[in-house]
Amino acid sequence: MGAVVSVGLPIFGLIFLGWLAATRGILGPASTDALNRFVYWFALPAMMFAAMFRVPLGDLANWGYILAFCGGMAVTLAVWALGQVLVFRDRAAPAAVIAHAGAYANTGYMGIPLAGLAFGPAGVAPAIVATVITAAIVLAGGIIAIEASLARGGLGSTLLRIGRSLVTNPTLIAPALGAVWAASGVPVPAPLKTFADLLSGAAGPCALFALGLFLAGQSFSLKIPGLGWLVFLKLLVSPYATWLIAFHWLAMDPLWAKTAVLMNALPTGAGAFVLAQQYGLKVKETSALILVSTIVSVGTVSVLLALYAG
Repeated sequence: MGAVVSVGLPIFGLIFLGWLAATRGILGPASTDALNRFVYWFALPAMMFAAMFRVPLGDLANWGYILAFCGGMAVTLAVWALGQVLVFRDRAAPAAVIAHAGAYANTGYMGIPLAGLAFGPAGVAPAIVATVITAAIVLAGGIIAIEASLARGGLGSTLLRIGRSLVTNPTLIAPALGAVWAASGVPVPAPLKTFADLLSGAAGPCALFALGLFLAGQSFSLKIPGLGWLVFLKLLVSPYATWLIAFHWLAMDPLWAKTAVLMNALPTGAGAFVLAQQYGLKVKETSALILVSTIVSVGTVSVLLALYAG
C-alpha cells in the first residue's frame, strides 16, 4: 500500500490546493476554464509529443500488449454499454463523455511511477506505451464518439465535423508529430526537448488543480447515478478482463502482461475532466469518478501489487 499512497497522496494534494484556492477566493471564477484550456492546448500536447519521440518504435508495435490493454478497456466499455441500454439511458453525447472517462486511466501520473516502483526500469516502457495509447487513441475515440453523438446536421456534416475536430485537435496532432519525428531518426534538439519537458510537466498538476477549482464550486455528492457501477468497472472489471487476455489468451511476456493489467487497474485520469469541461457535458459526474476511483484504487491497486510481489 505504501507505493500507491506515495504516488496517490500528491494527486490528492494538488486537487486540495485547487479547492483551497477557490474557496479562499485566491483565483477567480473563470480560472477553471482558463487552466483547462492551457492544459488542453499547450501542456497535454507537449507531454504527448515528448512521450512519442522517447518510446522506441519497436515498443509501440508490441501488438500483444496493445491488444491486451485495449481489449480490457473494450470489455469494460461493452459491459458499461449494456448497463447504459438497460438501466441508465443517458442521451448519446453525455453517455459518450462518461464512456471516455471510464476508459481514460491515469497511466501518466500514477501508472509510470507505479510501474517503475513495482517492476523497476523495465516496467517504465510498457507504461509509457499505455500512456500514449490513452492520450491518443482513447482521446481520439472519445472525441469521435462525442462529436458523432451530438447529431448536429446530417451524415456529411457530422463526418466533416469529426474530421475537423481530429485534424485541429492539439492533443492528437502533437503525438502524430512526435511519432513522425521519432521515425525520421533525426535527434531532437536539446532546447526543444527541454521546452517540451518543461511544458509537459505542467499538464498533470494543472489538470488536477483545475479539478479542485471545479469541485469547490459544486455541491459535491456521491449520490450520482451509476457512480459505484463505473468505479467497479474501472477498477475491477477492466484489470480482470486484461488479465484474462494477457495471461490466458495471448500468453504474453510476464512483465508486459503484468504492466497491462496494472495500467487498466488505475483510476480515471484528469484528462477525462479536461475533455468533459471542453464539451460542457457530465463535468460533475466525471469529477466524482476521478476522485472516488482514485481513493478506492489505493486499496485495489495495493492488493494487485501485493499479489505480484507474492
